[in-house]
Amino acid sequence: MSQMPERPAPVPPANPPKRSRFSRIARTKETPLTLQFKRSQDTSSQTKYFLISDPSEMTTAANPKTILVSVGITVAATLFAFVTASSMAFTQYRAENSLPPQVFNGMFGDYTGPAAVSYSMLGGWLQAALVAVAVLYPVVHALLGRAVFSALHRLCELSDRVFQPDRSRCISTWSAETKMIAGALWPASMLLIPFLAVGVALGALYRRLWSEPVAQ
Repeated sequence: MSQMPERPAPVPPANPPKRSRFSRIARTKETPLTLQFKRSQDTSSQTKYFLISDPSEMTTAANPKTILVSVGITVAATLFAFVTASSMAFTQYRAENSLPPQVFNGMFGDYTGPAAVSYSMLGGWLQAALVAVAVLYPVVHALLGRAVFSALHRLCELSDRVFQPDRSRCISTWSAETKMIAGALWPASMLLIPFLAVGVALGALYRRLWSEPVAQ
């Protein structure tokens, strides 16, 4: 039998290219293409879905870190609401029972303060009210945050129409993370609503007064 000829071994290049020791770590990160579709509102059309081309209309989920921060803000707000409600309940109990001020022994000497009241001393309805605050306030906080953000975002859209009709700059294009944080911080976000409302009203008024008729 005839033997197959052996193939010659590949000859390595004389000067091999130098590879960085970080070449295995540095890799190009490819951004995946995201396509989103929206249901058509026209019932007579045969096309039930259409492709969303405007980036501002796309809905993206917030990252886990933003969700965790929003939950932490809600928990802190719940604790503040519970402490405030407890203080009001204790004050009401002292007033109803005419408790005199109490002398306490402190580190730097004695001092006089309001009489100490525990949760067990409160009435049944006060205890139920405090439990309701602790349980229901996180839900109420989230709902109020959504309502405040909706009003704020609507004013931003009106501001874009008044001040930037060419859509060159848009303050209404918010990321999912910004929307969630603005909703969680609704006590601070709602402070922007009156300023935006006045700005949009005055901007629309000036645009109306100084608009020139289109020459025909």
